[in-house]
Amino acid sequence: MSLLPEDAGYFEQLQAFFLAFRGDGVALSPLDAELLRAWHEQGVPYEVICRGIRRVAESLVLEGQVLGRVRTLRSCRRSVEREFRRWTGLSAGRTEKSAEEKTPGDYASERLKKARKLVEKALADADPPLRAALEAVRTLLEEEAADPREVSKRVARADEALALGYLRRLPFAERVSLTREARRLAGPRRPGSSARARKDALRAHLVALVRAKKGLVALG
Repeated sequence: MSLLPEDAGYFEQLQAFFLAFRGDGVALSPLDAELLRAWHEQGVPYEVICRGIRRVAESLVLEGQVLGRVRTLRSCRRSVEREFRRWTGLSAGRTEKSAEEKTPGDYASERLKKARKLVEKALADADPPLRAALEAVRTLLEEEAADPREVSKRVARADEALALGYLRRLPFAERVSLTREARRLAGPRRPGSSARARKDALRAHLVALVRAKKGLVALG
């Protein structure tokens, strides 16, 4: 039985998404469930939590550990809260003085500008498969935006599009291998979990695998 309260899909979907990265179990621990309740009360969106979990999974690959075996939701806390600060337009490293001088709109514009620069820098040294993916991603970042939530969504879409675009340009055998590994890591769909959570987890596993194993640039 789930330790989470009844809510319109938020808790169930996030529980299913996280369990696909933990690799076992059918419910969150009491401490993890309490943390998820706290995020819900703070208004942390589903997509922001998912992105924070995926970031932790990517870091495990870079450290030579097994992707997908994020043991507790609490181990993702710093990553999720960093993503939420970005979502709300608050930079983690700003001083009190700089925070007074810069608005969330300023931070959002700077983040978008930084993402564009990273794409341009990566394009300069990219091989043909990555170049094609980067050129497609560049269009997602062209329009100006000052809403930190909109910029956060756009950067997240660009990060995902880069990984999936690069994946489509890999040799067939390598694409199949990465897709199979993502499905293995996510495991079977758990009883009672939603189709959306399953689909999101599979995609996040695939994106994390491609980004970490191919060393793709993080856009912010």
